[in-house]
Amino acid sequence: STTKTPLSTKSITTTYPSPTMDPEQQQSERVGLVSGDGGDSSGPQNPYKQTSMSPNHPFYQIKRSAIVGASLYGLHYMKVYHTILRHSKFDHVWFKIGLACCVALLALKSYVELYQGKTKKIKVRYENFKQETHTVMILMLLISIAFHKSLWAVHGAGETMFIMFLFGCICLNTALMMPPWAWNLLAVVLLTLFIQMYV
Repeated sequence: STTKTPLSTKSITTTYPSPTMDPEQQQSERVGLVSGDGGDSSGPQNPYKQTSMSPNHPFYQIKRSAIVGASLYGLHYMKVYHTILRHSKFDHVWFKIGLACCVALLALKSYVELYQGKTKKIKVRYENFKQETHTVMILMLLISIAFHKSLWAVHGAGETMFIMFLFGCICLNTALMMPPWAWNLLAVVLLTLFIQMYV
């Protein structure tokens, strides 16, 4: 009779993200620039990771700055600021609704990322903030509808959607250029300044 020798097995250890992590570290983890456990190379790696460069590498910062600058020039070229303040066909009622939703969105974003994420060290993810995530989605939808309605009569369908695209490029790339606390502070200052000028 023959005895079969079992194949040798090797234990596999899988590491998962820590439930407590700063928003800055979470931002790096989402783009695959650190491993799941906060720095150990033995952790699971992002299959879409293309480079090992830091998210704050000058190449990325220059690229994002160029996108923000081009988007700002696009808004200036289409005279969006002039439309908001002076155009007779601009719908101020819908625009004020959009501004109110922006204030609520920024307040909720700051509460989750700074208070819950930074102070209480709770990982900012859907499982921990389901209600807040749904509220953010609803607010973003309302903001998009309100700003589209306010600009539609002046710029038409195509230009209005392009204006919102440029605005999104500015917000996204600016947020990627700085830590969450700095982006939230900058957003509060800029939104407050704009509201004072608008009213």
